[in-house]
Amino acid sequence: NATALILVHNHPSGDPTPSRADITMTAEIVAALKADGVVAHDHIVIARDSHASLRALSCLQQALTSLLRWCRADAMSEEQTVTAREKAAGNIVVAAGVCVWATHFLVTDVLLETWDPYLITTGRLLSGAFFLMISYAVAPQGHPLRRIPWRPALLLGAVGISGSTIFLTLGVKYAGPVPAAIVAASAPIVAAFVARVGFRLPLTVSVMVGAVVAFAGGVFAAIGGELDDVGNLRGGELMMLAAITIFSWYSIGAQRWLTGLSQIGITAITILIGGLTMVVIMPILILLGIAEM
Repeated sequence: NATALILVHNHPSGDPTPSRADITMTAEIVAALKADGVVAHDHIVIARDSHASLRALSCLQQALTSLLRWCRADAMSEEQTVTAREKAAGNIVVAAGVCVWATHFLVTDVLLETWDPYLITTGRLLSGAFFLMISYAVAPQGHPLRRIPWRPALLLGAVGISGSTIFLTLGVKYAGPVPAAIVAASAPIVAAFVARVGFRLPLTVSVMVGAVVAFAGGVFAAIGGELDDVGNLRGGELMMLAAITIFSWYSIGAQRWLTGLSQIGITAITILIGGLTMVVIMPILILLGIAEM
């Protein structure tokens, strides 16, 4: 005569992200159990190296309230129900973030006058990891080294973070800040391509709107710059494209493979791994004459 239970099933694919079918099935089971006075406390999805809790992802409550709401862990591929105020707040935060991020091109160009690009990358990642890890450690849900799926985290940090940051810095070095900013405007298009080809996520009409807005941002980035440099390809443009592609892969992969971590946790852990990766490879680059101190 059980009064409560926990549901468990596995994903042989290795990705513990709950699917829409998982959410719908959970709702049906919870409804049937409720009729008999039995409470479902959680639904755990087990994968090869990690797991996901529907309760932790707020999916169980969604399943109880509506069969048509989708798990927020599937936000990269499925629609969420949000209010107009939440959408407006999200857009404001994104706009502010993009404005701050855009200063990267000019600041990096100034630093490259006296600093080695690989040293800039190492310093940027380590300093960012320092502050992010402090924020993550003091957060209510913050347990920096607990329950981390290390295999995908190491892959995303070593390849996604360090790789994209290296190419981004080299892109500014060899293309210049203005052409680099314009190439960066292709990010929504590249991200849509990576999502479709690499993760089989559906494309939406909003992608085109985002592409137009991003392109306009690239045009504004060129205003007041050295426009004569825009049409001269010097190799850095391809590095910028590589940086955008790698970072798009990282962004989508992090949301799908590190579902047990908070957003600040994902960022802190992967940037820390990226910084430590640079610390390891810097001596090798110096010995090979690629990097300088």
